[in-house]
Amino acid sequence: MAKYTLIDFPSEDKFIKHAVADFKALSTEAIAQRNRFNVALSGGNTPKGLYEALANAEINWNKIHIYMGDERYVDVTHPDSNYGMFKRTLLSKIKIQEGNIHPIETHFLDPHESARQYEEELGNITLDLVYLGIGADGHTASLFPGSLIPTTQQVAAFFVAKLGNYRISLLPDLINTAREIRFLVSGTSKKPILDHILQEGEPAIKYPCQHIKGCEILAYGL
Repeated sequence: MAKYTLIDFPSEDKFIKHAVADFKALSTEAIAQRNRFNVALSGGNTPKGLYEALANAEINWNKIHIYMGDERYVDVTHPDSNYGMFKRTLLSKIKIQEGNIHPIETHFLDPHESARQYEEELGNITLDLVYLGIGADGHTASLFPGSLIPTTQQVAAFFVAKLGNYRISLLPDLINTAREIRFLVSGTSKKPILDHILQEGEPAIKYPCQHIKGCEILAYGL
C-alpha cells in the first residue's frame, strides 16, 4: 500500500475547490466531536489561493485555532514573513478572536528561544489538520536537506545556510501526531520528488518531506 495518496488536479481552481470542501468537512467534524479545530498553516505560494478562498467561504471561525507549521525569522512586516502572508490572505478578512491565532513570535534575540516558546504555546494539543508544502529540494516546513532534526523537541530553530537566515519549524514527531496532514504541491519542479516518494514499497529516505507519515498530496500544475 502506498504511503502517500496523490490527487492531481487539472487546474488550480479545482485544487482550491476540493481543499476548501476538505477544510470545511474536517473542521465541522472536529468541532462536533471536540468543540475545537486546530489547524497549522503552511507558507509558500501554493496555498495562497486556498487561504483567500477560505476567507470567502461560509465558515464559523469561533472554534477554529490557527497555528503555524513554520516561520522565517523576520519581522511580521517583512515580505518573507509567513504570518504576514497569512494575515494578508486570510486573517485580516475573517472574524476570528485574537486568542484563536497562534503566531510564531520572531522578536526574540535568540531564535531558539522562539522555538522553545512556541513549543510551550502548543502544549499538549493535537493538531487536527496540518498543511505542508514540498520545495524543489524536497524540504517541507523548514526542514531542509542536511537539517539535523532533534528528537527531544517538538519545535526547533534551524539556520538555513543557503538562505542566510533562521527558520522556526514544527518537527516530524509533532506533525505526525496530527489527525490529518495534507501536502499542498504545485509546479513541475516537484514531480521528480513525488515520483520518488510515491514508489511502491519503501523508497529510500532521500528528502526531508519523507519524514512525514502517509497522507494525501493535493497537487496541480505538475
